[in-house]
Order: sequence, then structure tokens, then C-alpha cells
Amino acid sequence: MERVKEQLRKSPVGLGTFNSFEAADQVALAVKAAVEIGYRVFDLAPAYGNQREVGAALRECIETGAVAREDLCVMSKLWQTEHEPHEVQPALQRTLDETGLDYIDCLLMHWPSAWKPGAYLAESANGGRFAFETADVTVSETWAAMEKLVELGLTRSIGVSNFSIRLLEDDLLPSCKIFPVANEIEMHPYLAQPRM
Repeated sequence: MERVKEQLRKSPVGLGTFNSFEAADQVALAVKAAVEIGYRVFDLAPAYGNQREVGAALRECIETGAVAREDLCVMSKLWQTEHEPHEVQPALQRTLDETGLDYIDCLLMHWPSAWKPGAYLAESANGGRFAFETADVTVSETWAAMEKLVELGLTRSIGVSNFSIRLLEDDLLPSCKIFPVANEIEMHPYLAQPRM
């Protein structure tokens, strides 16, 4: 876990692989180019629909000697339909199978809300619109299952994405055995989020 924290301190900017659900092969080319110019942090997610291509590009970079696996920080996410504790490990295993990697450096809880199985992408324009029903699973229950993945060595660390300060302080941190190494959030001039 300390290695991941150090990697994120050294390289706080990474390459996000979300691409509006199109052109997964173009994202793979971007990953290879990013490795060439020094990127070491890569942000993946099952919801992006391109983990197989991104994983193949990263493996190619490792195999050709462009980068060592231990110099990469590969992050992926747990999707909202996989928050039930019994779904967490199989979800990560699917990511490992898709990417062809032995481990993920950091697994993030993609969003702080759980959805019932059967949610689907209803429309892909403008980042997507989903049809879903919320599930009765707490953030703490999901987090406890994620902590077990660290113990199993399937991920080096765990974190969150899109969490508010209140949600972290009130709902997650009081019950953690392993604290999140990151809270990945969207931040840019149009969404400054100064309190984060």
C-alpha cells in the first residue's frame, strides 16, 4: 500500500481511459503513447468497456521493456451493481481476466451508491445514461469486502471515487480497517470543488 501511495505522490496525474464507450483501440494507442512519454498511472473501469484493450497495451509495454510492471500504478473500479459483498471479489477477478494482469495497484469504489443487478446503459451519448434501481447495501459493507481483496493480494490498495467529504467522514472512515489511498474526483475549471 505504501508503494501505491508513493507512486501517486510522484505521479499525481494519470491517464484516464474513459472514451465515451467508443474506439477502444484508440484508447490502447493512447496508453502506449502515454507510457512512452512517462505516464505511469492509468485509470481504468469496467464501465468504460475497454479494459481488455488497455490491459493488452500495458502488457505490450511491459513485454517490450518500455516500462516495468512495478513502475506502473494501474487503477480500476468496482461498478455499482457489484457492491454486494459476495460480488466484490468476482468483479475484481473479471477485471484481472480482462486486463491480463496478476494484480491491480488500486481498486476504487466507482460511486458511493449501490445498484441492483440488471442496471444497464440506456443511452451512451454525452457520457451515458443508466437505468437502475438502488440496492440496500451500505458503503461500509462493500468496503469490508474490498479490504479482503488487499489481504488476498489481488489489489495492492483500495480507494474511492466520487465521494463527498461528508460521506467519507460520516459513513466510510469510522468503519475502515484499511483507509482509502485515494478519492478520485472530477475537478476542472467548470467543476472546481474547492472543498475537496
